[in-house]
Amino acid sequence: MPDNVSIEISSKLYEGLKKKLQGSSFGDVSELAEFILQQFLEMEEGDKEAALSEKESKELHERLRKLGYD
Repeated sequence: MPDNVSIEISSKLYEGLKKKLQGSSFGDVSELAEFILQQFLEMEEGDKEAALSEKESKELHERLRKLGYD
């Protein structure tokens, strides 16, 4: 299991994300944050192999839509 570190976000942001996650496929705010940050890193690195496939992109959009991000 990889080592973990902590990052700080406002409690208001954390609580808002926590509410949005209810009923989603993300287990908790940390899981969502790690997913988003990993996607950002892969986009920034220009790693074509790590880029989202069309299916993954649709799944991501659906997950975000269910969280209220249209």
